[in-house]
Amino acid sequence: MNFLIWKISFRQLTNNKIYSLMSIGGLALGFTAAIIIGLFIRYQNTWNTINEHYDQIVMAKRHYARTVYTGKEDNSSPHCPVITAAMLEKFPEFRSITLVHEVQDNYFSKSAGSNLFQTDLGFYADSIYPDVFTLHFVSTPEPGLLSSPNTILLSESLARKIFGSVDVTGHSVVMNKKTNLRISGVYEDLPANTTFRPEYIISFSTLLNRLGIARNDIWTIGCLVFARLHSGTDIDTLNPKVRDVLSSHDALKHEEITLLPLSQLQRYYMSDYYVIVWIFTLVGIFILCMSVFNYINLSIVRAASRTKEVAVKKMSGGQRKSLIGQFLSESFLLAFMAMMLAVVFATVILPFLIT
Repeated sequence: MNFLIWKISFRQLTNNKIYSLMSIGGLALGFTAAIIIGLFIRYQNTWNTINEHYDQIVMAKRHYARTVYTGKEDNSSPHCPVITAAMLEKFPEFRSITLVHEVQDNYFSKSAGSNLFQTDLGFYADSIYPDVFTLHFVSTPEPGLLSSPNTILLSESLARKIFGSVDVTGHSVVMNKKTNLRISGVYEDLPANTTFRPEYIISFSTLLNRLGIARNDIWTIGCLVFARLHSGTDIDTLNPKVRDVLSSHDALKHEEITLLPLSQLQRYYMSDYYVIVWIFTLVGIFILCMSVFNYINLSIVRAASRTKEVAVKKMSGGQRKSLIGQFLSESFLLAFMAMMLAVVFATVILPFLIT
């Protein structure tokens, strides 16, 4: 009996091609928009989740709280004095603290005389960096990552660009035609929804050799300070404790430190983050509702033209249950076909949207 209902439903759809095409097409477009927008919203809500300890990572944000030289409403900065990390280490709530200095537009090559490859973003980071952030290596790295001067970690794409291979651990690379760096490992490229995507990471101790920068400096350079908290630590409770950590230095007595969870990092750099997500959410719901209402209207018009068919089936002994089952099976078939078509459309369209 069930098979017969499905067979009749399929025959009804094939016998009314225009109605079927309009219904399936309208639903498919709505489902396609919903799928693409849903994936976009999911993408926006998973920033930085590549990190294994995502919910334990925080960034120290510098706040010019009691200063008279800033007139901005948002008088904060992600860049802190180098000494910030050393000052935060006295709090037992921190499991590990790493210093990161951003650099841009460096050039790398196999040797001093070979082709140069420009990079966009790179890091100087200390040996604690791999304990805070998750890096997936394409091959076994050398022990003691980022602990020795003049060592570097390359991203997979940069290694392939320079050497044509990722099997380069233990080799050397030249930065800006003058600095030789030993490659300690090659890590997989970070996902696009990662706030910071360094193409390479150089040991922080290299800065000590090049610029004389140490971990307890105050004015030399500004750094990003990231920390991994012990499991169960409450950030709201910890923030008042660390707020005045820099006040013991006269030069920094007007500044405060606030801890920003990694989950809020992208929203800090993208001020209209919530607006974008909500707009796309509402647009997706609106398009989906419009396609469903369009299908309902078509179904009502179609049902009105089938009154004779229903009357004949009732006179022939057809039960109410079987009639309802037939109409529901037709709707299910239409929705199923529309969903399959929407998956195909989304699969074809997504690569163009990503690029």
